[in-house]
Amino acid sequence: MDSNNQAPQDDTCVPTVAPGIIERPIELELIDQVDWESHLDGHDWTNHRWDAVQQTDARFRQLVEEGRVDDAQILKLLSAAISMHFIGNLPEPFSPMWQQGDRCSPAPQHLGLLDVQCLEKMASKASNNWLKARLADVACVAAPKVGLKGWEMGGLAARAYLDHAKPLVTGDEPLKAMDSVESLQRSLHLGWRYLRKNDAFREEVWATVTDAIRHALQNQLLGVIFALSEEIIQRQHSFSERTAEDLEQSIEGWFSSEHPAVVDSIPRAYKLAARLWHAARNEPRSEICYGKAAEALIQKARGDRQAMVRSDWMAEGIALLRRHRGDRTRIKELQSELADIRRTISDEMHSVSHPIDTRELVSLVEQKVTSIDLPTALLEIAFAFSTFTSVEQIEAEVIETSKRYVLQHLFARVVYNDEGVPVERGDAFDPNDPANLEQHVIENICRYHHPLLANVAIMHATALVRNRSEPTLTDLLDLTQASPVVPEGHEWSLARGLLAGLNHDWEEAAIFLIPQAEPLVRAAFKRNNINTLAVKDGVEQEKSLSELLIHEDIAQVFHQDIVIELKAILTHRSGHNLRNLFGHGLIKDEHLASTATIVLWWTLLRLLLWPFRNRLLEETQKTESHQRKCE
Repeated sequence: MDSNNQAPQDDTCVPTVAPGIIERPIELELIDQVDWESHLDGHDWTNHRWDAVQQTDARFRQLVEEGRVDDAQILKLLSAAISMHFIGNLPEPFSPMWQQGDRCSPAPQHLGLLDVQCLEKMASKASNNWLKARLADVACVAAPKVGLKGWEMGGLAARAYLDHAKPLVTGDEPLKAMDSVESLQRSLHLGWRYLRKNDAFREEVWATVTDAIRHALQNQLLGVIFALSEEIIQRQHSFSERTAEDLEQSIEGWFSSEHPAVVDSIPRAYKLAARLWHAARNEPRSEICYGKAAEALIQKARGDRQAMVRSDWMAEGIALLRRHRGDRTRIKELQSELADIRRTISDEMHSVSHPIDTRELVSLVEQKVTSIDLPTALLEIAFAFSTFTSVEQIEAEVIETSKRYVLQHLFARVVYNDEGVPVERGDAFDPNDPANLEQHVIENICRYHHPLLANVAIMHATALVRNRSEPTLTDLLDLTQASPVVPEGHEWSLARGLLAGLNHDWEEAAIFLIPQAEPLVRAAFKRNNINTLAVKDGVEQEKSLSELLIHEDIAQVFHQDIVIELKAILTHRSGHNLRNLFGHGLIKDEHLASTATIVLWWTLLRLLLWPFRNRLLEETQKTESHQRKCE
């Protein structure tokens, strides 16, 4: 198209104005006339913001009853701003106080142009520093969304946060000191952005930070020490040396503290001091503090706590010594000590079991697996009574479970093997993190779906077929040689593994089938003309099974339900991880006959018979048609 024939365009960005909290137009001068703050005079803002919201809502309802609707709207806006939950110095620092489905309490994105203008006016008039800071901060965050800059409000909020925090963070009330740290951190963040050229503000805010740290060290206020020291590391290295010196000296007196939390924090404090020395470019002192942190961890590990946490502390202490030039002979001795601790972990554990009535599942298997013809019977095992787990269904289950059992998903967890070695660590559940969601989906599949499928359905189905058909290796070789899915040269190993499974010799099945999963997957890629080679150090080599299952073109090869099943069985740390454990010789003979091996046998059988699954459908349709005629 000829650009000369186009109509001129206006590139001015016009923001979309939200409906807003204030529902009808009011004059800004009304804010000077309305008593909107006095009901909060003397309010203690330390962890009592919900009380302020309730008081403001009560004042709002009172004004409505008096017919002062315009005045009431200002109180409604004030309540909305106070109620917003501050979540940290992020691009979106405020979130709704509560949210349920599509409904939630106010957040900055709900504010309209008039709302922001009113908040700016209210912030300039507010007498309480915390309230001034909150109103200016919310206005600053919401301003760009309605076409305003909010620069002045950012500076006002930074000043007000500092004025609120300054007397409290060095005061005699620990709770208020801890609560005011958040305000001081917000002041630092906003000041860096909006008052960067204001030397007087910068000097005052950092003087407040250093005074607060010294006060916290004297009173062992750990939350203040750690939070504000992090600010120095991130923002102001010039104070690192003095802070590191003070912190290191103070820690020496913590060993005799009456507060267990203080004693437990000694390793963390030494590591913080090490990072402060590093920020001050004093590497020798940094290494010394890391060594002290390691010794403190080792001392904790020799205490009378649970073996599980003691092993973690000992392992972390050893890791610090290895990274920071610890004595190698001592490290070896500590590793032996760690192994002794880990051996006692299983003594502290116990199993939890729940009885399940499986008669209905057994009956279903008997109804579906009826053929005396071996090929047809194998098709029935593969496709008649179960399918691959649906990823979408399990994701929905996991998300719903996290809502119903909140505490169960709030904490990180560690998985130990039978020798007490941590083999997998996971963060708290986050449905917005794809890797975290996949991890919990795989855990759900392996914990709840595989045991019933393997130990009840597959075991019963294979027993029925074995007793009826008495399969031989020749029968299974005919199957693997006929299947286009089987890679050339792997027919005999797969046949041996499948036959072993039918005979319930799961140790032999594991030995033959675990190594065959990778060539079977690789062959599927090659049938789809997708390269499976990677160049490393100038040499081409085949990608591993783990790499293939996260390949960018995996969707062209396998459905997502098959991919998640293969990951759960073979490669994911949160799953059975058969391929990696077997490949590195970490599976004991007694663990070869497992749920994972049985599910792997069934999964490979399904993949081998996939090209022939329509035959079972045709047979089923014929049977159903015959039954209808007989009726």
